[in-house]
Amino acid sequence: MKRVIGIMSGKGGVGKTTISVNLALAMHRLGEDVMVVDADLRNPSLGLHLGVFDYDLTLHDVLEKDMPLIEALYIHPTGLKFVPSHVSLHYLNIEPSKMLKAFSDVYATTIIDSPPGLGDDALAVMQTCDEAIVVTTPHLPDVAGALRTIEVAKAMGVRIMGIILNSVKGKGYEVTAAELEAVSGVRVLQTIPWDSEIPKSISLKTPVIEHNQVASSSIAFYEMASKITGLNYDKPNLIGLRRFMKTLSKIV
Repeated sequence: MKRVIGIMSGKGGVGKTTISVNLALAMHRLGEDVMVVDADLRNPSLGLHLGVFDYDLTLHDVLEKDMPLIEALYIHPTGLKFVPSHVSLHYLNIEPSKMLKAFSDVYATTIIDSPPGLGDDALAVMQTCDEAIVVTTPHLPDVAGALRTIEVAKAMGVRIMGIILNSVKGKGYEVTAAELEAVSGVRVLQTIPWDSEIPKSISLKTPVIEHNQVASSSIAFYEMASKITGLNYDKPNLIGLRRFMKTLSKIV
């Protein structure tokens, strides 16, 4: 069934691309037919997260040449289907208004990594989506941006599936999930803990759930994927012991 889900944020730097990649891969591994699309036309980074830098066709070409989206589809070694965007400065002025038509014939669940903020490109993605998930960290400036994004999405008639509260350390100065739900009127779909395995995985150009499936963030991504798809996820057995053994093997 066609389902277009936008991963959105009011500000950059909240982990939106990391979430898009790992959520889509977790959904894929649970059995969902899914693809992830980099719709940040001016500052794309999906390919960097996946370690893929050489591609002939991208979302930019789809928009510029009025091509079917499937022609820019690639399959990562993990099995994840993805559509990248060009990193070249040559493509900075691509008109995002054709976004709605580009996604009109998608055949699978589609996760769109949206540009941050509320510019024309982000609004074009928002118009394309059936549903939106808003990403924020537990810090006030990011929360304020998330609230603005939620209000605009609601005004455009986009269903807000929930909020992802990312990079949570559990400190007293952080906005809690309960506080965020109270001020936004939207449920927190998933809390993702701060996890040093994420920057490690980014440096290795591989999703964290591929890098370390028992990492706390990996478990959170799978739990979120299960909520969205309705597909069952069983946590790995002996998580604590497996994490200890993995750490020990690095030391030895």
